[in-house]
Amino acid sequence: MLKHFRKRILIKLIIILTTAVAMVNVLSAVYFGQQNADSMRAILRQSINNLVAISELGYASLVWSSNEQPLHILNTAMLGDENVVAINIYEEDNFLSSLAKDLKTYKIDPKSRNRRFTLANNEKEIKLVSAKIKYEGRDIGKFELFYTERFINEDIRQRNINLALSLLLAAIATIVVIFFVIKRSLIRPVLNLANVSRAISQNNDYSIRASKYSDDEIGFLYDSFNAMLQNINSYKTDLKNSIDELQRAEQKYRSIFENALEGIYQSTPDGQILTANPEMAN
Repeated sequence: MLKHFRKRILIKLIIILTTAVAMVNVLSAVYFGQQNADSMRAILRQSINNLVAISELGYASLVWSSNEQPLHILNTAMLGDENVVAINIYEEDNFLSSLAKDLKTYKIDPKSRNRRFTLANNEKEIKLVSAKIKYEGRDIGKFELFYTERFINEDIRQRNINLALSLLLAAIATIVVIFFVIKRSLIRPVLNLANVSRAISQNNDYSIRASKYSDDEIGFLYDSFNAMLQNINSYKTDLKNSIDELQRAEQKYRSIFENALEGIYQSTPDGQILTANPEMAN
């Protein structure tokens, strides 16, 4: 009877631990996957906005009617960014020049040089940023920059797959170790580990660690579990550092934007001003 009861307890413990580890991994995959996607898309948008701000000065320095080749060179340089797929240049409201990549090969299409780039209605990965260009205090035209989220989405998917596989392998390793340890089980330490797993899943706190009772198999289990938590916590810390770095970069480029001697602003295609630096306000 006692042996049967002990077997039932061990089975329940295995189920509890498997469920707890699975919950930790599922929550971690969802949370970090979303945070990673948001962070990477924010970095891409900031990079494109910085490119737009810098390019406004470059386009403004050209007298277009006599600088077709330098204009083409500047367009080509803009498309050197793998995420930029097309540029449309307008003199006042008249289309002037364009350059675009083939959306199948993502290589510059020479035939697109004088053909205005437009988006297909079902295109979801390509975004548009538009900015007016000023020269000697007056509007001389605008440019449209089209960029794709294809590569960032592929990177996000790959990172999420790698994260899910890492967490799955960690979960399998943890469960296998738990199974063999519980066969010789010390019920109290194993129950304590289950409680730690539950606390982590409830509080989303990966700094919690399980206190090791001994250096035997149970101790090895605790070390493996804590190592898994350390890896997850390190990933969370790295993600936070990436976000902090993005914020510092944003502050840096914001300072450049606000302290530029030239007036710079961004607007929507219909002319609504989104942002403007103090020099533009003056």
